[in-house]
Amino acid sequence: MAEKQTENEMLPAVVIDDAEDSSLVPIIQIPTYKDTSDKEVLHNVKTIFKSFEPPGTKNASPFQDVDALAQYTIDVMANIRTAREKAEGSQMLIRAATMARFWYLGQTIDTELAKGTYGTSAAQKLATAIKKSIPYLYQIRAVAQKLTVTDCYLLGLRGLDTTVLRKLAQVKDDNLRTSIIHAFIDAIGDTSDENRMAQAKKQLKAAINSACGITESAVTTSDPNNGGTEIQVSQEYTKTMKELNGALQILRKLGKDEDIENMCKVLDEFFITDSVPDAEKRLQDIWEKVDEIEKLVPVSIANLKDILEHAKDLKNVDVTPTQADAQS
Repeated sequence: MAEKQTENEMLPAVVIDDAEDSSLVPIIQIPTYKDTSDKEVLHNVKTIFKSFEPPGTKNASPFQDVDALAQYTIDVMANIRTAREKAEGSQMLIRAATMARFWYLGQTIDTELAKGTYGTSAAQKLATAIKKSIPYLYQIRAVAQKLTVTDCYLLGLRGLDTTVLRKLAQVKDDNLRTSIIHAFIDAIGDTSDENRMAQAKKQLKAAINSACGITESAVTTSDPNNGGTEIQVSQEYTKTMKELNGALQILRKLGKDEDIENMCKVLDEFFITDSVPDAEKRLQDIWEKVDEIEKLVPVSIANLKDILEHAKDLKNVDVTPTQADAQS
């Protein structure tokens, strides 16, 4: 017997957390100096730009005059732009395909669970098996039921992730949801204006929140992707978590011994010869950076100590009774 899906089950929790499901976020290792050489860089450049040859491979200058050099510069800049457009366009298409694939996943899950051939509590068993919560599972199903695969594809082309798809699927009014999606897609026809794109995304978020009855101060306190339930909490909680996460982002970078060791190694191995163009000026640039670091480090250490003291004080905070609780 197929599981009966009520409206409450279909929309068990409004998605208002901006963090995408961590199991869907790619992790790409980025090379450092120890992994890269000039030879490897040249090979990669020649792979992308097929006819490229580095300067100095021929004794005679390939340019007859300044005009020839100017035309060369114009052509290279055009080539760089074309290569970037091709690469970024390809990435956009891949992202769009991944969002469409997410829709197909929702369709598959919805179709299979609706068959009723997996016994009782099939949704719960599936959620447990994939280590997700029931709300999250139903939100994936809702994406396939409430959106079209073309919606997801076009939203993916414009840089949106699965979190936004799940949010849109929580808008109960079909006509309103369609209007919100179409307004956003129509607002972004190309990538020429980053400010316009950012504004359109901000307006989309506001429209979804308004349609779902979410206020600006509402946030989630736990991740439904990992079995939690979503609850709305205070603005103070939101602001404090934002500051703590910001501090952790800085500290985690500084806390990576390997990165710091690599940085120190690069600094220790620095030298400059008089064959470097404007060698004195380049060395002066280095010294200016060192002067800036010398000024910032003591201040940063003092600020970090201040942050630590205030953060430790948070461990002394207890839950304060509301006025109604205090009176009862």
